[in-house]
Amino acid sequence: VRATAAAVDEGALDAVRADGPPRTLIWVADSGPAHAAGTLLTAALGAATAVPIVVTAEVPPWTGALDVVVVAGADAGDPVLVSAAATGVRRGARVVVVAPHEGPLREVTAGRAAVLAPRLPVPDEFGLTRYLAAGVAILAVLDRGLRVDINALADELDAEALRNSAAREIFTNPAKNLAERMSGRQVVLAGEGAAMLALVRHAAT
Repeated sequence: VRATAAAVDEGALDAVRADGPPRTLIWVADSGPAHAAGTLLTAALGAATAVPIVVTAEVPPWTGALDVVVVAGADAGDPVLVSAAATGVRRGARVVVVAPHEGPLREVTAGRAAVLAPRLPVPDEFGLTRYLAAGVAILAVLDRGLRVDINALADELDAEALRNSAAREIFTNPAKNLAERMSGRQVVLAGEGAAMLALVRHAAT
C-alpha cells in the first residue's frame, strides 16, 4: 500500500488525469485477488464515487476514448490481460496497468499506459491490499470529490501488523488469538453486505 502511495506521489497516474470523470472505470481481472479487489472496490466505494465501475474478465465491446481500463493481475504474460491492454490502447481508452510491466504486457502498452507495477515481491495470494490501494488511488485521481489518504491507510496497516507480530504474546495479539480459536476446528466465514461478502470469499480461498 505504501509503495502504491509512493508511485502515485511520483506521478505514476498523471497520464489518466482529466478535467472530468470518465464514462466508466473498467476493471479487467479474470480471477484471484485482483478480481476480488475489483469486486470489493465496487461494493465499498461504488456509491461514493461519480465514476461507474465495471468488473469484468475482458474489455466490453463498447469501450472507447471516454473510458479508463484498469488491467490487474500478477502475470505479465496472461493472454487475458495482454488482450485487454491492447484493446484499450487501440480504442483510445486511458489504460492503467496494475501488474508487472514486462514481457507482452509491456510490449502492447509501452509509452501508452499509466503503470502501477508491484515494487516489492509478494505472493499473489497476499496481493489484495496492493490491488485495492491501486484501485482507490485511481478512483481518487478520476473523481476529485473522493478524498482518500493512502499514506494514512498504510500507517494504519503498519500499526495493525505490529499489533499482530510474532513477538507479541497471545493475550495481546489478535492474530494469535484468532489462530488459536480456529485451530483444529471447521471455520465458517460470514459477511453482511456486498463488500464484506467479497472479503470473506477472498479469505476463504
